[in-house]
Amino acid sequence: MVRVATLVLVLILLIPLGPLACGSQDAYDEGPADPPAEDPSRDESTETDEDGGPEPADPSTGEGVAEDGGEEDEERGDETPVVDPGPASGLPPNELGSVPILMYHHFGSEEDTWTRTLENFEADLEFLYENGYRPIPMRDYVSGSIDLPRGMSPVVITFDDGLASQLRWSEGGVGYPHPDCAVAILTEFARDKDGFETHAVFYLNSPRPFHPLDADDIPETLRWLVDHGFELGNHTHYHADFREVTSPDEIQRVIALTQSMVDEAIPGGYPLESFALPYGLWPRDGELAVAGEHGETTYRHESIVLVGANPAPSPYDRGFDPLNTPRIRASQDQWDLWFPELDRNPHRRYVSDGDTSTVTIPADLEDRLDEASVGDREVVLA
Repeated sequence: MVRVATLVLVLILLIPLGPLACGSQDAYDEGPADPPAEDPSRDESTETDEDGGPEPADPSTGEGVAEDGGEEDEERGDETPVVDPGPASGLPPNELGSVPILMYHHFGSEEDTWTRTLENFEADLEFLYENGYRPIPMRDYVSGSIDLPRGMSPVVITFDDGLASQLRWSEGGVGYPHPDCAVAILTEFARDKDGFETHAVFYLNSPRPFHPLDADDIPETLRWLVDHGFELGNHTHYHADFREVTSPDEIQRVIALTQSMVDEAIPGGYPLESFALPYGLWPRDGELAVAGEHGETTYRHESIVLVGANPAPSPYDRGFDPLNTPRIRASQDQWDLWFPELDRNPHRRYVSDGDTSTVTIPADLEDRLDEASVGDREVVLA
């Protein structure tokens, strides 16, 4: 009888331990949620995540959730996946450095002043990625809202004229870029490179951007670009030549017509914030390049980009003038000139400190800082 009673007592003591042990194991098995699904316009067959990962803990049921102050929190630690942003510059922060704004036009089979091959365009993207450059929107450059990991440098990619070699659709129609166009190269490259976003500005001529794109497909095409992180800019109606278009009314008309085309395509309107001077020429009345109206359409540009010259100054630099923004023509001779120049002179290259609440600059460049542009950010002297 004593032996039987002892056995019963042992069983009673052990019974609660089983469920506790299982609950503890469930908490360890739970992991981070799968990443959000990619854009449905992309080919999901190339983007599946075979590793998957365990399901996240469900706080509504308590399954897999450790009690506050429990030992499980200390043992599990922070399981949030860390995204590798890729190669950085290896340089110390310098947010007074220059920003390359690259200007592309046509893409073709042979290189010349205004033509880049698609193979070299892809090599350009690879160079930028491997050397710590990351594309940002033009509006972020102009506003000084540059949000990049520490050690990364911003670059702005621009496409002039709205040419078919920049964007054309495959047989699938709107939403399916043809493999032999710049948009397809850029989106495919960014898909495989964490932290390399598909930011670029298309400076458009109305009324037929991306000709021979069907006129009926223009509105949907412009909406697709905006929905996929691209920006639209103004490049005038029929690529106006301001040596010939000289009257104030006509100057405003050729600029406003492109704004009107975009407004009609995008519900609620889409203010074109940036303007690329056609042929690099200012109109006789330069103020009309900044703001004006024609009929019921008004326009106001926050930035005006030039045809090509050199890297652009930091938005915190005293020399920053968004209405006279220089660009680098992305031909091989200019590529070979300016990027080695930035490498040889690290003080000339913008390098992020990874903190949007601060502006980190070399102490010996402090006299170049435009304090008004810093706003409420803290200035850090390095």
